[in-house]
Amino acid sequence: SRRLRQICLLINGGHGITDFDKAMLSDLETRLSEQKGTRKHVPVLLPIVTKFDTLAGGEVMQEISEGLRELAPTAEKPIFCAIRASLVLGVTDVQNAMAGVCLEKA
Repeated sequence: SRRLRQICLLINGGHGITDFDKAMLSDLETRLSEQKGTRKHVPVLLPIVTKFDTLAGGEVMQEISEGLRELAPTAEKPIFCAIRASLVLGVTDVQNAMAGVCLEKA
């Protein structure tokens, strides 16, 4: 069937969670939460943190993960990804997440 199944929100890991990201997460969380009681199918919110390779260690990743959980508790666990000439991380995870929701039965 034709319906929105997933919303991917890209967050620049090098900048952390910006005020714009917070506003988007809050708005999406509110809208999706409101739909849960009235609609059979509600899109999944998937945060994707890009430029993961620019983060200064696991502490920053943890802070971003906790911030996302706080701002959008119903969102999927974030995927951290990075692409450079010598490094490709998280891309397969994003592909699998997208394919997974596309293959779900309506």
